[in-house]
Amino acid sequence: MNRFFTQPWWWCALPVAVAWVIWLHRTSDAVLSVGRRRWVLATRLLGVLCVLLALAGLQWPKQVDRMNVVFLLDRSDSLPAAVQQPSWEIVRQWLAGKPPGDRAGMVVFGRDAAVEFLPVETPQWDRPLAVVDTSGTDLAEAIRLALAVLPEDGQKRLVLLSDGNETQGRVLDWLPHLRQRQVACDVVPLGTNRPGDVRLERVEVPARLGRQEPFDLKLWVFSPTQTLAGVRVYANDRLVVRAAVPLEPGKNLLRFPQRLEQAGFHYFEVNLDVAGDPQLRNNRGHGFVTIQGPPRVLVLHTSPEEELGPWLSALRSIGAELTVRAAAAAPEHLAGWQAFDAVVLENVSAADLPVSALEQLGRAVMDLGVGLVCVGGDQSFTAGGYRGTPLQEILPVSMDLDQWRPLPVVALILVLDRSGSMVGEKLEMAKRAAMASVTALGQRDWVGVLAFDTQVYNVAPLQPATQRRAVLRALAQVQADGGTSIYPALEEAYRQLTGARAQLKHCVVLTDGITQPGDFETLATRMRQEGITVSAVGVGQDFDGAFLERLARWGGGRFYAAVQPSDLPQLFLRDTALLLRTALVEEEFEAKRAFSTDPLTGLPHEGWPRLHGYVATAPKPRAETPLQTHQNDPLLAHWQCGLGRVVAFTSDVRPRWAVDWMAWPYFSQFWAQLLQWSLRRLEPGLWTAQVRAEGETVRVWVEWDEEPDAFSAETRFQAVLVRPDGTRQVQEMDPLGPGLYEARFTGVPAGVCAVQVRQLEGERVRAAETLGLALSDSPELARTTPHLALLTRLAHETGGTVLQPATEGSSPFAYARKPVWVVRPLAPELLRLALCLFVLDIALRRLHFEREDWQALRRWVSTTLAAFRGKPVGGVQPAREPVLASLLARRHAVRDRWKEEAPGRGASVVVAEVRREAPAAPPLHPSVPTSAGSLGTGVVSSPAHPPSGPAVAQAEPAAASPGEEAVLLRLRQARLRARQKLGAPPDAGTSG
Repeated sequence: MNRFFTQPWWWCALPVAVAWVIWLHRTSDAVLSVGRRRWVLATRLLGVLCVLLALAGLQWPKQVDRMNVVFLLDRSDSLPAAVQQPSWEIVRQWLAGKPPGDRAGMVVFGRDAAVEFLPVETPQWDRPLAVVDTSGTDLAEAIRLALAVLPEDGQKRLVLLSDGNETQGRVLDWLPHLRQRQVACDVVPLGTNRPGDVRLERVEVPARLGRQEPFDLKLWVFSPTQTLAGVRVYANDRLVVRAAVPLEPGKNLLRFPQRLEQAGFHYFEVNLDVAGDPQLRNNRGHGFVTIQGPPRVLVLHTSPEEELGPWLSALRSIGAELTVRAAAAAPEHLAGWQAFDAVVLENVSAADLPVSALEQLGRAVMDLGVGLVCVGGDQSFTAGGYRGTPLQEILPVSMDLDQWRPLPVVALILVLDRSGSMVGEKLEMAKRAAMASVTALGQRDWVGVLAFDTQVYNVAPLQPATQRRAVLRALAQVQADGGTSIYPALEEAYRQLTGARAQLKHCVVLTDGITQPGDFETLATRMRQEGITVSAVGVGQDFDGAFLERLARWGGGRFYAAVQPSDLPQLFLRDTALLLRTALVEEEFEAKRAFSTDPLTGLPHEGWPRLHGYVATAPKPRAETPLQTHQNDPLLAHWQCGLGRVVAFTSDVRPRWAVDWMAWPYFSQFWAQLLQWSLRRLEPGLWTAQVRAEGETVRVWVEWDEEPDAFSAETRFQAVLVRPDGTRQVQEMDPLGPGLYEARFTGVPAGVCAVQVRQLEGERVRAAETLGLALSDSPELARTTPHLALLTRLAHETGGTVLQPATEGSSPFAYARKPVWVVRPLAPELLRLALCLFVLDIALRRLHFEREDWQALRRWVSTTLAAFRGKPVGGVQPAREPVLASLLARRHAVRDRWKEEAPGRGASVVVAEVRREAPAAPPLHPSVPTSAGSLGTGVVSSPAHPPSGPAVAQAEPAAASPGEEAVLLRLRQARLRARQKLGAPPDAGTSG
């Protein structure tokens, strides 16, 4: 780049621009003088030159001897406090010896980065205060942020103090940016070997196997010394291996033969126990394998298993491996749901499963193709509090019945303890539970929230549930403080519920302590008599359980004890679901078949047995509803939700409602076909998929050995990552070579994940395979030594060095200093000048000025400047009252003397005679004619047409004496001087 111009090729346009301006000037038909035409041409040429200089990037260069240094300080978990503290001291010493004029800044980083202080000449710094996530290391993010704050005017340098063990991002990708901006990156390696730190680096199992096929579970273990390690291996949470294994220094490969009988998705968890290991977080690993065989089905139930015998036999008739569990034993993470091809929920309430489990089930259905069959009962669907949960999103029926089948209106008030003892997890889980209850209500219901300590706080007055967003916002702002007094809050809840127009009125009281006394029995009994029920929830260990149980009994509600705050959302949902039991329709009816669908193939069109009840729901627009009730409510509905198939049957499979169905000849065929239709349909393709975690980056690749002719132009591969928190990320896989495809997911948090690889033709999924992986609790601890190779390469390829803090002259402000050229862009100033010249060009061509205009302008400028400076203009002083008083006194004296000399004549006649007889006095101002016709204020001039007759003859003046002429002359001169002092123009009559 040219030192003076950033884009000098714009000079090529100068001849063309000059020629165009000259041609335009010569062909112009504007009538201008020769001088003005030359001024116009010069102005245009100068304006074009300014524009071209700006486009060419004119800049003013100068040499500057200034060093700009930004320190990058690693605060991740891989560097203990004993290592970080000396690094802070090193930076403090360098800042103390910084030469004047140099600038220093700091960026602290872990998994993310933050600016500790911007580059300044006098940094004020004691210790890092910026908060960053220390569970990972992202050197690339730290470099990016440092380059953003690094000044351009001076020599630029980064100093990286880190162990170089990055868990996400790639710092080497920023080498071109550092070289382009001429930024040297010095490094100070931190960290030391952790003696005795044994770590499990990898767990390897085959991705896919057949039933009873033997395989080896391989473990790669690193040990710094020779030691003995205890190994525990769990398969699907069941202990299968427990052994003591000797470890040699370095990497060790351990093999454990395994064999799995059940088909499906299986996961292994491995734990190492080493005596004296200072870091246990890197001693755990996971492996995942898929066993081919018959489909696996998980049945979660709440009814007694002996009542479900005929129904379970019907499900087993398809040849699937049935796993029957109570709802409380539902899988805790995504891998547990992925292990099955279908999940059946029998009369399961939303409160029976944690919210996180419901979210993982929804992801397993939508993203992994797991089937779902939801069977009704008195604790399911609308009566089970499904509204607002992930279940409502994936089911083919809706729990919003406001326009389909109106239910009794519910009014609910939540009374929450916000005393000081509720601070932290208790209050947060209480708010989360309240939010779940608010979400479960219908559009026609009413909801309110009260909070209390020693006072009552109306967080959200009783209002329609349609305004639940405002209620949720108000709930989120509740803070803990103060004591505990329930009675005033319960009294306020009673007052609000009394005026509510609802068929069901309910109040839920939550507290974690002992309340101040009050007449609770009388109040709760009165509320119950007026149709208001009261439930009580105690959280923790210190609440008065006996009192809360009595309060619930007096109020006709229920008492719940939440030992752990995490139990609150399920307890609140269970209590709210009691209010929704009005959705149960317990009437005898015969099912109506509206049309035929695949799950009902081979079943009769008429003659279906009678049922004795169901749960009222509403159909969703895209769902198929082949069976309906006598009130046209959905009885059987199904649809495709994402990659999975979902079935909803709103009656039950127990003797309560389905006693006649259980004796129906087609009962087994009906349920066998429903379950068969819902099973996962995704078959593995003729390719091999693998997944591996590299720090916080998940790498997925596919190897396809199929013939090229079988590859369609529309065929592509897609990877779907389901993160531990249930969120999903979809990424197209990039071809790396013939039959090789790859995708990378960065920034994946620790936990169990699932990756599904799909082969698509257009938008249709042709084949799919699901893989599992688990990221360590802290990838930061995967390495126990500094990554010297990475740090050294980063320094050498950017012109930096590996600093030795203990060496003399190692300060980044002292060594390898050199002046650098700093340029100041002049384009903004040139463009402003060009704009002014453009305006001047218009003025020269369009505005015409005469000599008088310039003179008037000159006088105006002189007057304006004089007034601005506070000086008199043209020697005229502002008028003052003493001058006028002197003039008036002089005039009156002259009048009095004339009256004495000419008695019997009026002053006006004397003045008229003086004017006729006195000779004309020379004007006092050469350019202004004076007139005697006006002597000023109080002097009456003679009329223009004097009256005729004898009166006129008597008024003929006599000749003025010389004394009178002198007096008149002095009077005129005094008046003229006065008018000049006042700044007024002279009278026209002063000349005569």
